[in-house]
Amino acid sequence: MRDLTFQLLSCTDVAGFLLGIREELLELFNVEAFSIFIFDKETDELRARYGSNNDLEEIHIPVSPVSLAGYVAQSREVLQINDAYNADELRSIAVGLKFDKRWDQANNFRTRSVLAVPLDFKGNLLGVIQLINKLDGELFTTFDRAATQKFAKTLALAMYNVERVAWIRAVAGKFDYLVLNNNLTQNELIQAMQMSRTAREPLESILEKRFNVDRQSIHNALSFFYKKRFVPYSPEIRVANAYLQDVKPEYPRKHVWIPVHQENDEIAVLVTDSNEIDRMDSVKTLMRGGRYSILLSSQEDIYRFIDQWEMGAPAAATAPRPVAPIPRSAMTSPGSRPLPVRQSLRPVEQSTESFIDGDSADSDGIIVRLANQIIEEAYLQGISDIHIEPYRDKETLVRFRKDGSCFTAKNLPYNQGAPLISRFKIMANIDISQRRIPQDGKIKTTVQGKIVELRVATMPTVNDQEDAVLRILASAEPWPLEKLNIMKYTMNQFKQALDKPYGMILVVGPTGSGKTTTLHAGLGYLNHPQKKIWTAEDPVEITQYGLRQVQINNKAGLTFAAAMHSFLRANPDVIMVGEMRDLETASIAIEASLTGRLVLSTLHTNSAPETVNRLLDMGLEPIYFAEALIGIMAQRLVKTFCSACRTEYKPTMEEKRELIEEFGPEIWNERIKIPLKEWDNHFRLYKANGCEKCNFTGYSGRMGIYEYLSNTDELKRLIHGKARVADIRQKAMEQGMWTLKMDGITKVLKGETSLQQILAAAMK
Repeated sequence: MRDLTFQLLSCTDVAGFLLGIREELLELFNVEAFSIFIFDKETDELRARYGSNNDLEEIHIPVSPVSLAGYVAQSREVLQINDAYNADELRSIAVGLKFDKRWDQANNFRTRSVLAVPLDFKGNLLGVIQLINKLDGELFTTFDRAATQKFAKTLALAMYNVERVAWIRAVAGKFDYLVLNNNLTQNELIQAMQMSRTAREPLESILEKRFNVDRQSIHNALSFFYKKRFVPYSPEIRVANAYLQDVKPEYPRKHVWIPVHQENDEIAVLVTDSNEIDRMDSVKTLMRGGRYSILLSSQEDIYRFIDQWEMGAPAAATAPRPVAPIPRSAMTSPGSRPLPVRQSLRPVEQSTESFIDGDSADSDGIIVRLANQIIEEAYLQGISDIHIEPYRDKETLVRFRKDGSCFTAKNLPYNQGAPLISRFKIMANIDISQRRIPQDGKIKTTVQGKIVELRVATMPTVNDQEDAVLRILASAEPWPLEKLNIMKYTMNQFKQALDKPYGMILVVGPTGSGKTTTLHAGLGYLNHPQKKIWTAEDPVEITQYGLRQVQINNKAGLTFAAAMHSFLRANPDVIMVGEMRDLETASIAIEASLTGRLVLSTLHTNSAPETVNRLLDMGLEPIYFAEALIGIMAQRLVKTFCSACRTEYKPTMEEKRELIEEFGPEIWNERIKIPLKEWDNHFRLYKANGCEKCNFTGYSGRMGIYEYLSNTDELKRLIHGKARVADIRQKAMEQGMWTLKMDGITKVLKGETSLQQILAAAMK
């Protein structure tokens, strides 16, 4: 421990150092895992930065009892828990105390005992250290508490020193000009920074009030550091009101920036620090793609501009009007004191250009560019869906869906939500005057020379709002069957069905489960010059040479049923119907399959056995349906591990039993054929870790899990009698069907995905 203390106090990268000695720390504390949370003063929350077993995911936790670490940060007390999942034990410590299970769920881990200690140096909260699960299965002792508190004290001191040095270096750089210009000494600058931090007062104010540095020199220093012109407050400079419509004053006040007008009719955005990424992102968002420049101002002056705008400065005119130039006294100029350094050491040259009150921003053009930008970004990132979600008096969210999960892509000002949705409605030929009923349409555009189609659906929401969802339907080539990752037994069954001269094959699952991909893979298997193939689709997402594909147009009367009627007169060998939406379409499909055609179609059901009952409930005759049906392929899409960061590990006995229980103990030995006692010699599982390649999610891409029900004579008899779903499933499994869950578990054993992904996709 003494050597560790010395190394901690002498290192300059505490996080990197702890990460490098992770294994030593686990051994030192005799625990399965540990987490260290860093307190972020800007957001007033904890961030998990590192832990054990290469777990580097970022978890944000508020300082409150909603988590164990949050409670420790709030109370500044040591917390010891014997069973983190015991709600009664947590309640006995504090009302509302909860255990955050996200880390456990993400890492397939079971937290039991926890010892959490605050990282506090002289009243400054720096974070929380958390020890998890003693290796011997025992509880944490008094000795463990004392040792952990001693380590936490040393760690807090090291973190405080590193943070303090980094802060001094960062801030001092901005005011080196003052030292070089003999406005004050280096020691005085450091003293001023310490006073600013203690009093929580802007450094510029401390320099001016306590060290008699004139404001002009401070402005020159900032201008020199950022290489940008400094603009102090002047009542003659007008705020660009048009960019702040429907924006609450708290927004620019929080990010400390304000847009103003320049004499040449360009917009300038005043900021205190042009190097802050978050601040520049907020500027970029609100400026809506328009042209603008970045200039400097002080926090005090920016707040005065915001006050001017908030108190109701005159609205911008429709055309620019000249105003008197800003007096030179309102602009910064080089200080009068001589510089004791090279002539190149100068603040950025100040111009005499003035600012005017006017706004010529082309709002329509901005919205058009924004709409195109959103589509382009989504397409290039491989996004499947774009969600536009306006909120009254709040920001408009733009969310993307990728690999089945949504994430926030943009935060737009509230006043851009409705115009953006109207733009998408215009592109999709949807009535923009109607906002009280759902509508749908299609967009066809180009991205980098490639044609991209989007299906647009609008939906009225509360508070007189309207949402829009755009699904990207980029044309694609069909996948070969072998690329679908279908297990050998199921693949053989599916190919045997496709080889039949007539009958009906169904591919079922929820929206977005890959049904169209599977159907076109099957059509690709059948596609050769000896067969005539017609398809009716809505929309046509995948095109194949050799297929005659029809785009359904309900408004023009070209429905699935109408297309099927026409197909029968054209005497095809194979028909693919995009979806059986009604009894008429299903009846025509059965008629076609019983008169010498092979029919493929889809249905929105949860499993292969349930599909039988769904179609019978539509009103189909059981006898005809049973004779027409060849088989049903059900499927789901699940996330796959990122190949760059997945980690192999030896599963616990509890995990082994869970896999067997979910698979089905009665058929485990029959299908998997490896007894539980021999697992150590055959299997290792994998878990998601997260890296830059997968955006620290641990997963990259998706794959299918499948179950295929082959309609045998015994199953036909069950269909005749309208048997229960459970009976149909049981009989199909007896005849060799692998369920969705069983197929998924075989892929867990291969290290392709996790059991959590399979259970989320296949509930039964």
